[in-house]
Amino acid sequence: MNAFSKELGLDNEELLEEHVEVVEVSAGSCLMKQDSTKDTALVYLLSGNLVMSQRPSDSTEDMPLLFIQPGEVIGGLAVLTGEASFFTIRARHFSKVALINRYSFYE
Repeated sequence: MNAFSKELGLDNEELLEEHVEVVEVSAGSCLMKQDSTKDTALVYLLSGNLVMSQRPSDSTEDMPLLFIQPGEVIGGLAVLTGEASFFTIRARHFSKVALINRYSFYE
């Protein structure tokens, strides 16, 4: 939680205590799906690897755009705008993430 606080520029870690959920996800698990608001969250990767991909309108397959490494935060755009995610985020390997869902973020 300390690292998440630093990434967000918070001096007081206690602000996050009630809002951060640590989750272990298996390889291939989807954390966020393109065009969906259901799983919108700010995600801090603790361990493992994630892939951010996007499905072009003229394709049936997701195109990998970015590989996320431990210590990186993703999902900020969808959380800040409140709109559906432009990307799909999946675990490439067994991973551990800290999540702040959009409702907690707004609090």
